[in-house]
Amino acid sequence: MAGAGSAIRAAGAKRGTAREEAFADLVRRWQPIPRAAGTPVPSGPALLRYLRYSEPYDDGDVHREGAVVLVAAVPGTDPTAPWRLASEELPHPATFRFTTAAFDRVQDVRREAGTLTMNEALVVQETR
Repeated sequence: MAGAGSAIRAAGAKRGTAREEAFADLVRRWQPIPRAAGTPVPSGPALLRYLRYSEPYDDGDVHREGAVVLVAAVPGTDPTAPWRLASEELPHPATFRFTTAAFDRVQDVRREAGTLTMNEALVVQETR
């Protein structure tokens, strides 16, 4: 986080799209959980490790869309190998519901028509 103050001031000094892009770049650089592009959480067994919900909101003249970010441990093709992490961002959630039981044990991930569920412990339905 070295130089965070000057980086925020520099981003805030920009206007319009350049300002939005500068702040988005800061968010990407300081993201606590790296996003693994191209490794979505597959259907099947998964152990939820991280979950984040961002509500849509307006920040002055800039609109921010809502999203759900998931990180889960999932098995590979070799049943004796350690599980790997898979992550994805589900944009524009129309429905988001979870219980802490989603983190308790291995859950069964199902995907149907824009909806991701983990048993009854997690439901994310995307707006299309």
